[in-house]
Amino acid sequence: MLEELVRLVEERHIDVVLISGDIYDRALPQVDAVKLCNSILGQLRAAGAKVIITSGNHDSAARLGFAAELIDAAGCISLPIPPG
Repeated sequence: MLEELVRLVEERHIDVVLISGDIYDRALPQVDAVKLCNSILGQLRAAGAKVIITSGNHDSAARLGFAAELIDAAGCISLPIPPG
């Protein structure tokens, strides 16, 4: 399914992909989930889209906010939303 998203971005020349929360299914994601997320984000950027990410109730805003400047420099925008 995620590969289909990358294909659509490439085919339709989509400029921005918004991922609005629940990047992972838990606050401490498994290593495989983090690797998959990194891979897909890289593929989306390589396809030419900016990526905007917000945290959801299953995500840790602090973890998603980690290295935000580096992530932003790579063309992804991380907007961790603290709980509450």
